[in-house]
Amino acid sequence: FLAYGLDKTEAVNLYCGSALVIIVFLQCLASYLEERKSHAVMNSLKSMMPSQCSVVRDGLPRRIPASELVIGDVVLLKGGDRVPADLRLIQTSGLKVESSSLTGEPDAFEMSVAHTHEEPHESKNLAFNTSQCTEGAAVGVVIRTSDRTLIGMVAKLATATKVQVSTLQKEVTRIVKFVTMLAIFLALCILIIGFSQGVRWQLVVNLVITVFCANVPQGLPATVTSCLGIAAKRMHKRQVLVKNLEVIETLGSASCICSDKTGTLTQNR
Repeated sequence: FLAYGLDKTEAVNLYCGSALVIIVFLQCLASYLEERKSHAVMNSLKSMMPSQCSVVRDGLPRRIPASELVIGDVVLLKGGDRVPADLRLIQTSGLKVESSSLTGEPDAFEMSVAHTHEEPHESKNLAFNTSQCTEGAAVGVVIRTSDRTLIGMVAKLATATKVQVSTLQKEVTRIVKFVTMLAIFLALCILIIGFSQGVRWQLVVNLVITVFCANVPQGLPATVTSCLGIAAKRMHKRQVLVKNLEVIETLGSASCICSDKTGTLTQNR
């Protein structure tokens, strides 16, 4: 557009500028759609958190939002409920709890009021937030709420992880730096040669802008996003959730994955 403003007789500059604007818009739109799809799947995980729960207050059972629970509240659980906070069970009646959101184990285990293990997450008298009650009933006392629960601490550790630059980002950055330096060098050469030869300054500026546009890889972001998006869709068909597209390239470079939950990787359980 700048070149067209300097020399309006060259309509091709206007066409090229319009084409570049359309390309950049489509690149941004493609990146936005892919990221929105990933974030939508991640936001759907919030449904794991129970919105209402049954408690005993002032001697009467009532339904309250799970966010209003405080330490010491007496919570009533039954089959089909999600545990709204970390609870110490004081009464059980055939209660079975499935804690795959924390442990990765799909089987439900019978709970009791007895302290059975020194490790809190292994003891059967503790039920943790987001666990699913599959059958039976129980009464528990709230011992931790909000981000002080076990799942809250896990989430805090996940969000506190330092974000590292992926190999793909490093390579793309290296290519962009190289192309930028090349474009600046060629533009300076054209600028020096053009003024030394007495060429009209409008034509020299037009050539400099053309060199910059020619060296900018407009299709690179779209190509990278499309390739990663195709890989993400293939992984999604295999029940693999991809939060960040850049992770796909890093995962593709992995030759060995160590995990103590074999069923999670081999059987998706």
